[in-house]
Amino acid sequence: MADATESRPAERLKRGLGLTLLLFAVVALVVGVYRERAISRAAAEIEVEKTEAAAVTVFYFHGDERCRTCNKIEAETERVVSTRFAAELASGELVLKVVNFDRPENLHYRDDYQLAFGTVLVRGRGEEAAWKNLEEVWDHVNADPPAFEDYLVANLRQMLESGR
Repeated sequence: MADATESRPAERLKRGLGLTLLLFAVVALVVGVYRERAISRAAAEIEVEKTEAAAVTVFYFHGDERCRTCNKIEAETERVVSTRFAAELASGELVLKVVNFDRPENLHYRDDYQLAFGTVLVRGRGEEAAWKNLEEVWDHVNADPPAFEDYLVANLRQMLESGR
């Protein structure tokens, strides 16, 4: 009986060590999966940035508070770009991004492009690309929709052709 009493603490120690090792393995696996996903996300973000740097980008910038005209500018910009530049969108030569510049991760756009209110902005290719704030969209969107489309198309074509 002395042997059975002495083996119980040893069994408990073995079981405790086994559970500790199992817990360690599970934690290591979870950390490894988390790191792999973080690396994959970072690689995907870098790929998106490279793709966008090679494309002309049409931004529609807006804030948290939006009026009816703001929503119309966004809708009309999306319509014009998707119908008049479908081939360029499909090839990746042109990218359309809708960005809320009031979100913390997007605040830098306010300084980057001197933004004070919602607008359409076209940026050329490359890291030091030329850009143009298309503020006249506000003048045309309600008063003269065909002029809105002409204005947007002309500026996009100019940026696409200049390659900047």
